[in-house]
Amino acid sequence: MKNPEEKENIFSIMINISTRVVTLIFVIATLIPYLTGDTNQHWSFTDIWGVLLIGIISGLMFGVYYALKRPSKALTNFFFICYFLMINALVLGLGFKLNWFSTELKSVLFMEGMFLLVFFLVYVLVYVFDFNQTKKINQKLQDRKNRRSGE
Repeated sequence: MKNPEEKENIFSIMINISTRVVTLIFVIATLIPYLTGDTNQHWSFTDIWGVLLIGIISGLMFGVYYALKRPSKALTNFFFICYFLMINALVLGLGFKLNWFSTELKSVLFMEGMFLLVFFLVYVLVYVFDFNQTKKINQKLQDRKNRRSGE
């Protein structure tokens, strides 16, 4: 990160990750009671702060992962796996501490499933966002090229 623009870009990406994580957690956690029939769900102040903490740490950790400049494919995969495992450990640890699930296997597997769903939905959203940004940049370059060749 040599110039301020790159720092702002990484900060923006970290905010986007945090926002997507928090939003998806709330959306999925709100829909599940309606799918399971148990609509007696209540969010405590601590639960909300827990979700926000997961979002903030996810964004910060992604910023560290994203800050790498031109890493090899192997290093990129290694950091992605580390990021996945650290976020998973955070969610399971915080979820257990806040009583979001019990130590029964079914409860842990359900929590893992929720984590995987949110993690991969965020990953897909980031991919789609990056793809759309790349498409816009390529279109601008193509338009510029067409204007120059038309002169």
